Amino acid sequence: MNRRGSSGDWGDPRDNSGPRSGRGGRARLSGPQVASALREAQQLQQEGHLDDAIQLCEELIEDGVERSDVRYFLGWLFQEADRWDEAAEQFDLLLNDPEYALSCFYALGQCARAQGDIEAAARYFDEAVDRVNLDALTRDESDQLLQLCQEAAEAHREMGDLEGAETVFTALLGFLRSQGWQDQVAEVERLMRETLGTAPPPRRRKTSQRPTGMPFPARMTGQPGQSRALRGDRLTFSDMPLPPSAPLAPPPPGTSARMPAIGADPGVMLSPPYVPGAGGASFGGRGMTPPPGVQGNLSGAADYYSAYPAPPAGPGDQLGLLLQNLSDMNGVRSSISMLPEPQRTQVAQAVREVENYVAHGLLTAAIEECLRVMDIAPQYLDIHLMLAEIYVRQGNLEQAVQKYAVLVDSYLVHNRIDDAINTYRRILQLDPNNLAHRAKLIELLTRQGRFDEVLGERMTAADTYLRLGYADRAIQEYEQALLATPNNIPVRVSYARALMRAGRAQQAIGEYQRILQVDPHNVIALCQWQIGMATGVGMGTPIGMSTSFPGVGANRAGALEALSRLVRMLRADGGRGYEEVVQEYHQALDANPTNLDLRYALGVVHLAAGHQQEAVTCFQQAAAGQGLEVLARCGAGQAFLLSGDQAGAAQAVRELEEATSLARRAPPEPAVWAARPRIEGEDVLAPEIEVSQLLAKAYQRSGQGGRMPVSPASGPQQRVYNDEVYRALAEIAARQSSPGAVLQEYAQLVRHYRNNRQPENAVTVLTEMARLAPDEPGVHSELAEVQIARGMLDEGLAEQRLLVDIYTRRGQLREAATVLQKMAEVDWSAGSRDEALTLLRQAMQLATDDMAIRQQFVQYCLEVGRVPEAAEQQAVLARYYFANRQTKEAVATLQQLIGMDPHQYEAYDLLGQTYYSVGEYEQAARVYRNLAKINPTNPTARARLQELQSVRSQMH
Repeated sequence: MNRRGSSGDWGDPRDNSGPRSGRGGRARLSGPQVASALREAQQLQQEGHLDDAIQLCEELIEDGVERSDVRYFLGWLFQEADRWDEAAEQFDLLLNDPEYALSCFYALGQCARAQGDIEAAARYFDEAVDRVNLDALTRDESDQLLQLCQEAAEAHREMGDLEGAETVFTALLGFLRSQGWQDQVAEVERLMRETLGTAPPPRRRKTSQRPTGMPFPARMTGQPGQSRALRGDRLTFSDMPLPPSAPLAPPPPGTSARMPAIGADPGVMLSPPYVPGAGGASFGGRGMTPPPGVQGNLSGAADYYSAYPAPPAGPGDQLGLLLQNLSDMNGVRSSISMLPEPQRTQVAQAVREVENYVAHGLLTAAIEECLRVMDIAPQYLDIHLMLAEIYVRQGNLEQAVQKYAVLVDSYLVHNRIDDAINTYRRILQLDPNNLAHRAKLIELLTRQGRFDEVLGERMTAADTYLRLGYADRAIQEYEQALLATPNNIPVRVSYARALMRAGRAQQAIGEYQRILQVDPHNVIALCQWQIGMATGVGMGTPIGMSTSFPGVGANRAGALEALSRLVRMLRADGGRGYEEVVQEYHQALDANPTNLDLRYALGVVHLAAGHQQEAVTCFQQAAAGQGLEVLARCGAGQAFLLSGDQAGAAQAVRELEEATSLARRAPPEPAVWAARPRIEGEDVLAPEIEVSQLLAKAYQRSGQGGRMPVSPASGPQQRVYNDEVYRALAEIAARQSSPGAVLQEYAQLVRHYRNNRQPENAVTVLTEMARLAPDEPGVHSELAEVQIARGMLDEGLAEQRLLVDIYTRRGQLREAATVLQKMAEVDWSAGSRDEALTLLRQAMQLATDDMAIRQQFVQYCLEVGRVPEAAEQQAVLARYYFANRQTKEAVATLQQLIGMDPHQYEAYDLLGQTYYSVGEYEQAARVYRNLAKINPTNPTARARLQELQSVRSQMH
C-alpha cells in the first residue's frame, strides 16, 4: 500500500509490535496518533491511492476511534470513489452533530442526485439551506451560498417543481439585495434565467469529478484570522468543511480533534424572531431566516408569500392575535374603513404585506412597511400597535416600550381611555420594573374611579420598589394603599416588612403587634415580628434601631419569647405554616447572613417540625454566636435525639457534653435561658440541670448508661456560687430602674468576686454587663482580662476582637491598635506565631506612627527568621527617628538595619547624615568609607566624603 513511516508511529493494526497490538487488549489510540493516521490517509489520497486511504480510515473506526472528522473524511473518500451508498451511510451518522450537519445534508443531496433520486436530493438540499445562518454570513462566503442555493433550485427543477426552484432564487435575491451585494445579485439573476428559462442550462455533473490525487486544501475562513467566537455562537460557511464538489473542500483531516462544520442544531440556527406555529418561518419558505438587519426591497418575496395564508396565532402570540383581530371574515380591516380614499386602499394593501412579512419571519421588512403606512395615514393608530408588537417579536423591548408610550399619548388625545389603560398594562408586561409608567397607570385608574385596580397596582408598585431596594418609596405606596383599605391585613404585613427593610424597626414591630391584635393567628406577622427583634441581637444594632426598644439590640430574651410563641402556633396549627415561615427566615438570612440569632431561630422552627438534619445544621452554625453557645449545642443534642437510633444518640452525647462544659464556664444569662423555646411539658431549670437531664437521656439511648452525668446537686460549692450570682443579679435588676445604676452595682459585684478570687462568678456578671451595654469598652476589656487570666484564651481573644471593633467604629484607632498588640502577645505566647504577626500588621495600619508596635513586629520577625520583613519595618523606624531628630534612636536603629541588610545603602547615608548633624565628622566619614567599599560606584558616598573633607579642612 506504499504507506510512509513506521506503523509503530501511530499503531498499524497489522503490526503486532505496535502500541495497538493484540485485538483483545488493544490500547486506545491517542489524539496525536489519530491525527498522524489521518495525515497519512490524506497523503495516500493525494497520490491517487484512494482505496488505501479508505482502508486506513476504516481501520481507525474498527479500532474504536469514534470521531466526527474521521467519519466525515471517510464519507468524502467514498463519495470521490463514487461509492454513494457507503458515503451516504457515513454522512447519515453525523446528522446529529451540530458542527457537521449542514455539510452532511449537502453531501447527502449530492449522493441522492448522483443515484437518480432527485426528490430525496431536493429534500436534503432544502435541509442544508435551512441550516445556513445568515446573521454571520460575510460577502466572501456568498459564493458558497449561491452554489448551495443553485444545487437546491436545480434539484427542484429536475423534479418538475419550477415553483420551488423559483422560490429559492427569489428569496436568495431578496437577501442579497438587502445586503447591497449587487454583483452577486446579477449572478443569481443569470442563474435564475438559465435554470427557469425556456432553454435549459447545461446539465451539471452528478458525480464527483475531482482529479485523482487532487490535493485536499486547507479550510478557508471568511476573514483571515477571524475566529468563530468573534462572529457569535452560530456557525457560518467559513466554519465548515464543504463536500467535494463544492468550491471549498474539507479542511485537512487530523488538524484538530473536532473540526467545526458549517451546520448547527436547527433550534440554534433559527434566527430570531421565531413565528409560533409557522414551523420556524424560513427563508424562501424553506429555511435560512433572514437576520434582523435585513434592509431593502423584498417585494418579490412578498409576492410569493401573499399566495399563502398566515398560520393561526398560537397561545400567547400577541402579534398573531392582533393581526387576526384587525380583520373581519372577508379580510377587510374594519378600522381601515374609516380612512378616506385613496388612503384606505393603500393602507389595506400595506397591512396585508405586513401580515405576510410577519407570518414568514421578515420582521425588518414588516417594520419598513409599517413606517410607510404611518407616512400615508398617521391617524391610523392600529399600525402603531402593530409596529410595537413587531418590535416585541424581534426582541427589541426597549423600542417597543417607547412606541407603546407614544401610542398611549395618542389614545389619551382621542379620549380612548380603555385603550390607554390596556396599553399601559402591556408596557408593564414587557417591563415590570417600569415604575414611571406604573405611576401613570395608577393616576389614570384613580381618575376613572377604578379603586380596586388602583389598590392592586399600588401593591405591585410597592413590591417592585421593595425588590429594587427603594424601601422608602415602597412605604409611601403601602401608606397610600392603607388609606383606602386600613383593615387589609396583607397590605399591612407588606407595609411592616418595608418598614423593617428601611431600618424603621420600632415602627415595624408596632405594625406587627397591631396585626396580631386583629389577627392573633397570623403566623407570618408573628414570624416577621420575631425576625424584627432578632435582627438587633448578637451582631450589633442595625442603623435606625433603638436599643431601648423591647426586643431590639441587647434584648435577646424578648426575641426568644416571640420565637417560643411562634413555635407553639406552628404546633397548634399542625405545621401548616412551616414552609412559609422557613421562607421568611431564609429571606431574612439573605439580608443578614451573619446574624446567628436568626440561624438559631430557624433551627428551632426545623426542630419543631421534626426536620432533624436541617435543625442540626442551623444549630451548629449558630453555636459560634456569643451567648448562644449553650442554647445551640442543647438544640443540636435534641435534634440528634430525634433520630431515635443509637448513632444519633451518640452524636447527641457529644453536643450535650460540650453544652455542659460551656454552661459551667460561661452560663447563659438567666432571662435568655428562661425564654428558650422548649418542648411541651419541659420545665424551666438552671442551665446545668437542664443540660444534665438531656445528657442522661442521650447516654441511656446511646448505650452508655455507665457514663451518667453527675448531678449539679452533688457539687454544692459550684451550685452555691451559681445560685449566689443569679440571685444577686436578679436583686440588683429588681432594685434599680436606671440602666446606669444597674451597671454601676454590677461593676461593684465584679470587684467583689475578683477580690475573693471567684473568676467564674466575675465572668458571669461581666457577661450580663456586656449584654446590657454591648458597646462599653471597659466591660469587654475587663472580661477579656479575667478570661485570659484564668487560661480561657479563646474567650479572652473573642472579647478583645469585640473591643477592637468598638474602638474602630468610634474612630479610636490608636486604642484599637493597642488592643491588637495585646492580642498578638497572647497568640505569641501560645505559639500562634503567624496569627500574632497578622495582628501586629493590622495594628500598624491603624496606628502608623506608633513605633512601639513596629518595634515589636521587627522583634517577632527576627525571632522566626523573617529577616526581609524585619528589615522593611526597621527602615520605616529609622526614617521616622531620623525625620524627628531623635538622634540616639536613629543611630541605634540604623546600625541594626545595616546589620540586617548590609546592602541597605539608604541606611548608610542616613546614618552618616545623623553623625554629621551632631558634629561627629569622623564617624560620618567612616560610614561613607564603608559604603564606598561595598558599593564602589555609589555617587552618594563619593560626594559625602568630599563634603566632609572640605568641612574638616576648613576647621583645621
